Amino acid sequence: MSEVAWRQYLDAYWGIQLVAEAPAWREYQIDNPSGSITCRSMLMRYEFAMLFALARHHYSDSGVIVDGGPLTGITSNAFARGILANPSIKGRRRRIFAFDLFNHIPNQETLDHVPSRNGSILDTFIDVNKDYLDMISIAAGDVLTHKWDSGPIEILMIDLAKSWDLNDFVVDQWFPQLEVGAYLVQQDYCSWFTYWLPITMMALKDHFQFVDYAMGSSNIFRCVKAVPPGMAAAIRALGWERHEALLEEAIRLAPEPIKPVLACTKALFYVAHQMQDRALALLRTVSLERKTEDWALDFSGVAAGSVNAVKFLAELPASQLVLYGVAPP
Repeated sequence: MSEVAWRQYLDAYWGIQLVAEAPAWREYQIDNPSGSITCRSMLMRYEFAMLFALARHHYSDSGVIVDGGPLTGITSNAFARGILANPSIKGRRRRIFAFDLFNHIPNQETLDHVPSRNGSILDTFIDVNKDYLDMISIAAGDVLTHKWDSGPIEILMIDLAKSWDLNDFVVDQWFPQLEVGAYLVQQDYCSWFTYWLPITMMALKDHFQFVDYAMGSSNIFRCVKAVPPGMAAAIRALGWERHEALLEEAIRLAPEPIKPVLACTKALFYVAHQMQDRALALLRTVSLERKTEDWALDFSGVAAGSVNAVKFLAELPASQLVLYGVAPP
C-alpha cells in the first residue's frame, strides 16, 4: 500500500463524488455544509483522493499547503476537507494558498457551464469553497508577480507549470521553501506537453524521492533534502544533450505504465528542438498495450492520445508550432 494511503477514499464517501465524465473532463458533486454544488475538473477522482489523503494523514501544520493552479477550486476544497478531518490540526485559519489566473478559457469543455464574469471564473472558485474561505488565501492573477513570502511549505500541488518560465517560478520561489519531508504533487508529470517537469525532477533527484502516482497525470514526490535557491537557471542552462539524458533517465526510472507517456514527452522535446525525425522515430516505438489491470494506474489510453498529439505536431511546419504553444526552450 502507498504511504499516502489514498485508495481507501476511492469508494468511501468524503464529500466529493464523481457524477459524470467525458474524455476531457469529469463532473463532481461537492457536498459542502451549506449545500451541494456540481463542478467540472480535468483531474481524476484518484487525484482528488490523493490530495484529501495528504491533508488528512500527512499534514502536521509545521508549514502551509500551496495549491498552484486550482482553476475551479475543487483541489482547494479537497485540501480543506482533509485538514478538517485531520485529528492533529486544531482551529481554522488560512493554511491553504491558492494561486491561479482564474481566467476563463474559451472553447474549454471543462468550463462550458462555468460563468465568466469579466473574463474571470473566480466567482466559481469562491462558490465551490464558500464554506472554507477562512482557510484559503487566494492569489488571483499572474503567479510570476506573486513572490512567495509565507514561510515553509509542507504540501505543494503544482498544476500551473505549463511553461518553462512558470516552472522556473515554482523551482525558485516554492521549492526552496519545502520542508524536508514535505510532499510535492506534480500534476502534469505524466503529460506529453510538459517535458520540463521530468527534466526538473531528474535534475533534482537527490532532493526528491518518488512516492506514488495515479491515472490522470499526478506523481507524488517527497522532499528528502532542502532545495537551494537559484536552481531554475542552472537546470535551464544544462543544455539539450543533458536534458535529453535526464528525460531518458525519467523514462528508465518510471513505473512501467508511465513509460510510454514519458516517451511521448521526450518526443515533444525533440519537436521543440526541431528534430522531427527523431520524434517520429521515437513515437513508432511507443507501446499502447495495457501494462496493468489496475484502472487507477492504467495510462494506455493517455499514451494513445499522446502519440497522436505529438505526431500531429511533429508533422507540422516548424513555423506553425508556436501556434500550438510549442516554442524553443
